[in-house]
Amino acid sequence: MFSTLGSYIWGSSEGDSPLTEVTFTINGKPYTVDAGKISVDTSLNTFIRNHAQLTGTKFMCLEGGCGACVVNVNGLHPVTKEKKSWAVNSCLFPVYACHGLDVLTVEGIGNRKDGYHPIQQRLAHLNGTQCGYCSPGMVMNMYSLMEANRGAISMEDVENAFGGNICRCTGYRPILDAFKSLAVDADEKLLDACQDIEDLTKTCPKTGSACAGKCPSARDRAEAKRPVRLVFEDAKEWHRVSQVADIFAIFEQIGTKPYMLVAGNTAHGVYRRSPSLQVFIDINAVEELHTHSVSNSELVVGASVSLTEFMQILDTAANKSPNFAYCKQLEKHIDLIANVPVRSAGTIAGNLSIKNQHHEFPSDMYLILEAVGAKLTLVEAGGKTSIISPSEFVQLDMQKKLLKSVTLPALDDTHYVFRSFKVMPRSQNAHAYVNGAFLTKFAEDGVTVESIRICFGGINPEFTHATATESFLVGKNLFDAETIQATMNQLSNEIRPDWVLPDASTEYRKNLAMALYYKYLLNVAPDGTVLVKPSFRSGGTVLERPLSSGQQSFDTYERNWPLTKNIPKIEALAQTSGEAKFTNDLPVQPGELYAAFVIATKPHTRIGKIDATDALKYPGVVAFYSAKDIPGTNNFMPASLGNQEVEEIFCSGEVLYHGQPVGVIVAETFNQANHAATLVNILYERITQPQPIYPTLKSLVDNQTKTRIFDEPATTTRRGSSYRVKVSAARKVTGRFEMAAPNNCYDTKTWKVVGKAAKTDAPSNTWCRAPGTTEGIAMIENIMEHVAWELGLDPLELRLANMPVGSKMRELLPQFRVDVEYNQRKVAIDQFNVDNRWRKRGIAISLMRYPLGYFGALHALVAIHAGDGSVSVTHGGIEMGQGMNTKAAQVAAYVLGLPLEKISIKPTTSLTSPNAIVTGGSMTSEAVCYAVKKACEILLERIKPVRDAHKDAPWETVTQLCYAGNVDLCATYQYRATELKPYIIWGLSCAEVEVDVLTGNVQLRRVDILEDTGESLSPGIDVGQIEGAFIMGVGYWLTEALVYNAEDGALLTNRTWTYKPPGAKDIPVDFRVRFLQKSSNPAGVLRSKATGEPALNMSIVVLFALRNALRSARKDAGLADDWISMGTASTPDQVHLLAGNSIEQYKLN
Repeated sequence: MFSTLGSYIWGSSEGDSPLTEVTFTINGKPYTVDAGKISVDTSLNTFIRNHAQLTGTKFMCLEGGCGACVVNVNGLHPVTKEKKSWAVNSCLFPVYACHGLDVLTVEGIGNRKDGYHPIQQRLAHLNGTQCGYCSPGMVMNMYSLMEANRGAISMEDVENAFGGNICRCTGYRPILDAFKSLAVDADEKLLDACQDIEDLTKTCPKTGSACAGKCPSARDRAEAKRPVRLVFEDAKEWHRVSQVADIFAIFEQIGTKPYMLVAGNTAHGVYRRSPSLQVFIDINAVEELHTHSVSNSELVVGASVSLTEFMQILDTAANKSPNFAYCKQLEKHIDLIANVPVRSAGTIAGNLSIKNQHHEFPSDMYLILEAVGAKLTLVEAGGKTSIISPSEFVQLDMQKKLLKSVTLPALDDTHYVFRSFKVMPRSQNAHAYVNGAFLTKFAEDGVTVESIRICFGGINPEFTHATATESFLVGKNLFDAETIQATMNQLSNEIRPDWVLPDASTEYRKNLAMALYYKYLLNVAPDGTVLVKPSFRSGGTVLERPLSSGQQSFDTYERNWPLTKNIPKIEALAQTSGEAKFTNDLPVQPGELYAAFVIATKPHTRIGKIDATDALKYPGVVAFYSAKDIPGTNNFMPASLGNQEVEEIFCSGEVLYHGQPVGVIVAETFNQANHAATLVNILYERITQPQPIYPTLKSLVDNQTKTRIFDEPATTTRRGSSYRVKVSAARKVTGRFEMAAPNNCYDTKTWKVVGKAAKTDAPSNTWCRAPGTTEGIAMIENIMEHVAWELGLDPLELRLANMPVGSKMRELLPQFRVDVEYNQRKVAIDQFNVDNRWRKRGIAISLMRYPLGYFGALHALVAIHAGDGSVSVTHGGIEMGQGMNTKAAQVAAYVLGLPLEKISIKPTTSLTSPNAIVTGGSMTSEAVCYAVKKACEILLERIKPVRDAHKDAPWETVTQLCYAGNVDLCATYQYRATELKPYIIWGLSCAEVEVDVLTGNVQLRRVDILEDTGESLSPGIDVGQIEGAFIMGVGYWLTEALVYNAEDGALLTNRTWTYKPPGAKDIPVDFRVRFLQKSSNPAGVLRSKATGEPALNMSIVVLFALRNALRSARKDAGLADDWISMGTASTPDQVHLLAGNSIEQYKLN
């Protein structure tokens, strides 16, 4: 196999002969892989899950955008030879790049057999899990943070480290609390909550005892200096080198074969690798590319230094010399690039290379290096070197050239002033709408420009410098009023954004670029020399986020414990350790196949012919199925739920929308199925004249639709936060409750709501959390806001005036207004808005009356095991993170009078729970608990005679006597909807927001929620449901924009790169959740109320607060106080344009 490589020159000694395999460890176990075992493009994630059979590491986005796949990696630094530890996205990291590394997965740091790691324990203990799919990635990201910093981390470090981990369930607050409890400056309240959990010590994953540091590692076995070369059956090659000369030796040998230099491979998360690549060269061990040095005149950094290490180098340089003080700003900006695992694996050269290959990429690294005048050193064959600027680099053909280092100049901080900005759709892990970087060299007077560099990204693929503006400003007073206006006019002429969806509009990006330049002026204007109006000053800074915190307040009744007690979820440790199994974690079965949809891409046409010939020839493909292969009716709408609509499984005629399935490819592997699906050729026939595509309701009636990210597939044991994605595509069962939602808290005698159906050229939406009620309550609350604006009234007083007599909300609203200090805060906010032109705050309150009704039927089965008296429970609900199993266990323990440890919940099966209704509508937890309660009462009645006869006998003896007496210790009960009465859930929310008027960015300063939970069966779980639902709503209203291609209706925001749910730093800085006290619910199960969905309905309050902030901004802009129409999603580009900014307003005084 390797005879063709005989002419390689690899050093001068026999000992330098190349290795033909890659060696590494996973959780201390050695693994060796070679070209005969797995393909060259196999990711570490695939190897961990499919080969090492460790499924705690999850498989999700394959882009490094969700964090579910994070693992810890340990290796030696190529230069210092010191151990380093870092987090990587295993979905991106190639397994062949693991040579000499020690990989740790979530199973390796703690498990049921060896004991759980304190990180796993604390996340479980503080209710930081719900569905649990994101939990292993969260744990390993935290573990890596601790390891990289040897445990010396602050709460701020923790909060900043989770931009790359998405959670759709919890709302992040309990996750952050759990991890912040491990910080050196942890809050006493967090430590008090963890008193019964062991301290964090370095433990051995194999023995569970204190680590002695003596375990053999892959580094001890792998000969780090020896090259690796592998040739695969498809003629692809993998090389690992340790010298620059080896790279060029390979370049010479491979001729014209397409190649790729491999470091972190993080670019694959943005732009997929070309399938034509033949040669992969791992350069992670090349010492020359990892060095750095600093002198009085320059800082030189190796091009393969990771972004994380680069930040550390910049910080050190800035602290040592004032000539490198600007490096602090560089460090701060790099912290906004991607996320921790990407920055830990990705390199300087890698980021710049993306820009070289894809000019449209808004590279922050390129922008800031170009702005400060950095130089790049390139190496070519024969040792030829050249030094060029970053802007020259991106235009250069880099074929068989190597970026060796980056040189940063010393800049005298008495003359040079550098600042940079990045504006994103959320706080972390997003590429820029527009980024800006500015460097000015001032004359001795501190205001006259000697030279200036004005750089923007996100404008168009070829734009970097505003060159005409730079020339114009030389010799001028940068802060002179006339100069500023002339500069703005010049920039307006010079900045010409392109528009390629899903990018923000050209209007926003152009305005934003000019606003960033103005922000720079406000920021650097010297005090004493330049007069800046005090109300303008805050516009020169970005929204700095304080450390977040939360408060939770609820009643608990010790007499009913474990009912009403705040306890962790019973599955929590299984989730934080990765031991909880989801569908795609199950072992591969013999003959198991993978399927991938073949989709139509041309709406308003007819399927003429489908040719799967090429796909069926592809290796591993087994079959192709289309509409003609479906037995029976070609319709997936479940008639059992009352659906009258017909929607085809596979399109057989007219194409209704882009992405409509026309068939399915079945193959032996996941990758084979997905690739083969693209090889199916579809012939379309025109059936009408070309007509517009209307993919959204907004395109029809000026409204919008919604989507969400689903974290994992459904199972019968548990389900991740897909929120009813598996139910159906139409609202049927809960319709009668949703129709009541628009009434909300108000008297309806003088108005009514009439619903109209609309069909768009897009896939029909399935149920989401709080379907219908979210829109209905938002609608009527928005109407109340609008009427109050029209009449010039206080919106809260208007609401009170329109409530029916006797409504509970008449009591709740005035008290809530007092409790959240609404009036005092509003006065303070009004004053803040007077004092700040470019920062605005707003506050609002929203109300909720959520009608909870019951439907369907489901079973619970409770079995007592006579041997030890333990109790097993199974039921017809599906645990998806809402804590249903925990509540069921608490109810069983309470009714039977047993310790909670005696109760175990078993998987749901159709044998024990046939004909169960869907889990949804917030009522299933209650229905399950009711059925468990009744089954337990049946058992108590059966064992009563034995208990009465043996009054002092312990439970275990009673159960054994029952068994001996042939007492049936297994009971089942079927809940029926008619057994429980509907009731109302009341809720109020108050939100305070702050807006950066110049950028459109929004920060949630504080959110208060009061919800009527009755006597909460499990307060910690219900807090999590409320917080998680609310934050899901924050995404709906503020960040999760949908963008469609107007030509064919294709959804363009369909991946983590473009679709942005809220992250850990998008939640309220101050997040307070309180349960209504003394609110026993006689209609509910054990006096409780549901919590799964209602809080999402209250999230509309953030939009109202934002509108109030914008009203102040528009007033300052000289605009009339017109009603501001807002909807989903009010992203920064929408907010900025609504603020009414114009360049004429960009003044210093």
